[in-house]
Amino acid sequence: MTSKSENNRTILGFFNLSKLQFRFSIMIGGTALVVCILYSLIMYFYMKENYEILVVLSPMDESVKSILNNELRKTWIYMIFTSLLFSFLSFVWGGFFSHKLTGPIFNISKVIDDVLIGKLNSRIKLRPSDELQELSNKINILIKNYEENKG
Repeated sequence: MTSKSENNRTILGFFNLSKLQFRFSIMIGGTALVVCILYSLIMYFYMKENYEILVVLSPMDESVKSILNNELRKTWIYMIFTSLLFSFLSFVWGGFFSHKLTGPIFNISKVIDDVLIGKLNSRIKLRPSDELQELSNKINILIKNYEENKG
């Protein structure tokens, strides 16, 4: 059984399997970063090509060309900034999502540790929305059957 103090939610309790959660967050955030940067590069080169066509085909002052070039650079900077922001938010989202997976794993592991030291009255208690609900139910049945057969 878990005590009331073990059930209190804290920010440190959020990172119950921190190595796994960090790797998962890196995978999500890294993938988002690569996709965003590739998209930004493709869009930049497409816009630059259109800019060059516009400059060559349109008679315009050098000052107008300079303004257009500055706008192209600003757009590139905005794209990179939004890519980095999206990647950071994806990293954070990955941390929250990983908690939905690692929380039940952590709880299952704690109960199995309790059973291994002889606390056969321990049971896995997950929220209805948690992942691995079916597995935890089967482990609880296994513990119950073991407890009945041992007793």
